[in-house]
Amino acid sequence: MDVYSGLNGIAVRNERLLAPLKESCNALLAKIANEYESVPLGEYIEECNNRNADGLYGVDDVRGIGINKCIIPTKAKMDNVPLGSYKIAKPKDFIYVPVTSRNGDKISIALNSTDETFNIFFIILRF
Repeated sequence: MDVYSGLNGIAVRNERLLAPLKESCNALLAKIANEYESVPLGEYIEECNNRNADGLYGVDDVRGIGINKCIIPTKAKMDNVPLGSYKIAKPKDFIYVPVTSRNGDKISIALNSTDETFNIFFIILRF
C-alpha cells in the first residue's frame, strides 16, 4: 500500500507540473508564429528518388519505420524481392510513408540519424 501511495503521489505531482509547462510551450509557439514569417516547406526540402539500381545495398540494408517514428529493420518478407527499385536513404534523410491506412490518420515519418545508408521503399525527403 505504501508503494502505491508513493507512486500515486508522484503521478499527482507530475500532473500539476505539466499544466504550467504546457502553457509555456503554447506561449512560445504563439510567439514564434508572430515573430517569424511562414514559408512553404517546399522551399527547404526536396523529394529524393535515388534508386538501388546498381544493387549496392542488399536485403540486410532494408529498413522500415517503427511506431515510435524511428528507422527499424524491416518486418516485411524479403524473399525474392528485387531491390533495384528501392530508394537509397542517406544519413540525415527523412523517410515518409504517405499511406495512413494501417495507422489511422497518423503519418509515419522518421529521420535517418545514423551514419548508414539504407534501402527504403518509401518517400525520402532531403534538406
